[in-house]
Order: sequence, then structure tokens, then C-alpha cells
Amino acid sequence: MVPVGLLFCYRTASASQRKPTYVGIGRFLPNSTALAFFHLFSSPVISSSLLLPSTLISVPSYLNTSSPLLYNYNWHTTTTSINMSHTSNKSLHALSVENKGFQAYPLFWTSQHLEIVGCRFVEVEVTSDLQGRYPQQDGRLTYYATRLATSPVDNMKTHYVRSLFHGTGLLEFVRVAAAFHYAGRLVNVPVCNVFRIAGHILVPHPEPVIGYYSYKADEDRCVRFTPRVGPSGTWNLPIQRLYRRRLARVTPEHWTRDPYLVCVMLSLAQIQWRSDTTQQPRLYLVRLLVTHRDDQLNAYVYKSNFPSQLLECLKSPSRPMSDFVFPSIEVAKVAFEPYETFGGRVVEALIGPQ
Repeated sequence: MVPVGLLFCYRTASASQRKPTYVGIGRFLPNSTALAFFHLFSSPVISSSLLLPSTLISVPSYLNTSSPLLYNYNWHTTTTSINMSHTSNKSLHALSVENKGFQAYPLFWTSQHLEIVGCRFVEVEVTSDLQGRYPQQDGRLTYYATRLATSPVDNMKTHYVRSLFHGTGLLEFVRVAAAFHYAGRLVNVPVCNVFRIAGHILVPHPEPVIGYYSYKADEDRCVRFTPRVGPSGTWNLPIQRLYRRRLARVTPEHWTRDPYLVCVMLSLAQIQWRSDTTQQPRLYLVRLLVTHRDDQLNAYVYKSNFPSQLLECLKSPSRPMSDFVFPSIEVAKVAFEPYETFGGRVVEALIGPQ
């Protein structure tokens, strides 16, 4: 069966009541007589009868797949074959043209996106003496570490991280918002706190930017793939099934390797890049602490050094990527216990020996 697309308007009340008219797109699902309905927007200025005659339209490519039409959703998120030939000499724009699913919203990045640009997660070990190397913290810092590990509330975790870092005297909070830009446009704003090495500490090498992210990308994806409720509170079951399949395609096997974390780190690197007035080629050091509400045993530290040429490519996607290599992301696991020494251990994992 060939899918058929429909564009129609409808009204839930008589035209005299001046209720909003809803505009939507429908499609007949293959092997089914059910019409999958996509609610797009409402307009109070369209005048129509109870149901306007349907208008047949040419069927675009997305109607020939099982992918749903999602509100505020990038069309090019369908999993497709990846062209890996000579990617290092191409621009991000060229990769987007050759790989249909490459240009996607950051929450929908997959391991294939990272594979195209040559980025990967590398697991490393934290080689430090957990008991003897660090003196025990005072009771306040131990409390902050304990609550950071056990609290299920994201806002409270943020408070505990700020208090813990401030208590060590090594890191200080910076009032700046992390934001990921692409081609000069704001694409995504991660809920990420930003820190820097305390001002009284002399740093002989380029100073890193440090971020804290309480992982909730899985929840954000579920929100994106939640269909709108139809008229009179009805649920669109065919679209719910389509959304579940689409969500499964973009959900990573393990959250610690979530490609969205690369977006968070790039947004931190862009903070440094935008404030750099030298315009000289250099590396931007990014360190990210991540906790998960369901993991009360470990925190995770992510490290990478992003070349300025990469950030220029994000601003100008047509710029070739031949003069740099996309960096790997190092992942280190830091145990919460013993809580009495967690502050010192996690700060060293982020910025090196004190």
C-alpha cells in the first residue's frame, strides 16, 4: 500500500463560536486503515465549517517512512547508512549532505554521529590512593558529598556541587550559561553549571573550564517524543507507537556514553572560544562532572581538549576539517565513598594534582 498524505483543517465547535481552527497533517499507515494524525498548530483566524474538505498533497519523503512528524523536530534524524570516506577532509556541511541523518538535534545524536567525525569515548582509570592521599574533609563537605550521591533532586544536586567545590577552596562558580551554537544559531542550552579554578591559584598552563551536569537527557528525550493530546483529551495510539520506536533508535545503550554529553562539552568549549580575543589556534580544555540520579556509587569525569579549528567549523560549517583531528572524550569513574575524601578526589580528577 502506498501511503497517502492529507492536509486538512478542523474545528471542534461551530464556526459561530469563534473557536480556534486546528491545522494538521495526516497519513494512512502501511498495511492499516488507521489515519495517523499530526497536530501542527492552531489559528483563530481561519474560518471554516465543522470539517473542511481534505486536500490531497504530494507525499514528502518522511511520509514514506515510519518516522513521526514531531513538533520542533529536525527532519533529518532518521537512522541511515553512513558514508565514512575521507571525512577528515570534508566540512560539516558536506557530511550533512552525504549523510541524511547527520544534521540532527543534539538530543538525537547517536554513536553513528560520533563515528562520522571520529569521536569516541575512552575509559581511563583514576590512579589515586583513596584513603591515604587525601585528608578527611570537615563535616560540611562530607555532608555535601553524601547528599550529592543520594539526593534524587537535580536542583539540590547542583546546590551540593557548588557548596562542595566552594568548600575545597579550589573551584569557584561562574555565572555564565552554557549554550551550543551551530552556524551562528543557538541550538541547545544544556542545564549545566560552570566553574573555574579559584582566582588565587596561579595556573601555569591554559586554564580549563569545568562544568557540572546532572544527567537527565533521557527524560528530555521522552518529553520530545511525547505526542500532543488530541481533541477532548484523546490519545493518538498509532503515533505513540511510532514515537516509541523513534525514541528507541536515539537512546544510547549506556548513559555514560551518551553523545549528548559531547554537546554539553562543546557548549563549555564555546564559552572559552567566544571570550578569547587572541584568535590564535589553541586548545580549549573542558572538564565535565556528571552524576546520575540512579547511580549512588559513582560520579563520572569527562575530559577533552577541543581545538579552536573545530569551534570555527561549528560557526562556519562549510569550513574544511583537514587541519585538525576531532578529539576523543576520556571518561573516568570516581567513587563517592569514602565521602570524607570525595571532594579532594573529584577535584583532582577534574583539574589534576592540587
